[in-house]
Amino acid sequence: MKPEDVNNYIETHADVIHRILFIYAKLNPGIKYVQGMNEVLAVLYYCFLDCDYNNDKEYDAIIDNKYLESDLFFSFSNIMIELRDGFLRELDQE
Repeated sequence: MKPEDVNNYIETHADVIHRILFIYAKLNPGIKYVQGMNEVLAVLYYCFLDCDYNNDKEYDAIIDNKYLESDLFFSFSNIMIELRDGFLRELDQE
């Protein structure tokens, strides 16, 4: 990307998912990134966005679009605590 294109750049949903998965992989070197994590994150991301887009007053207090990415990373990390064993490559040998 050229420096002058930075002002015209539109962030996509894929950019948000990519950043979260990248940071998760760097913080968890024992697991890294395994195919399928994106599907777990995508469902969670959809649920967070669906609450925000409905303009429901009840959810506006819970999910602030300003903190969407950090809240999403926190939630994904907590879900992965439970699902981690399913993504360990060492367990594929058995």
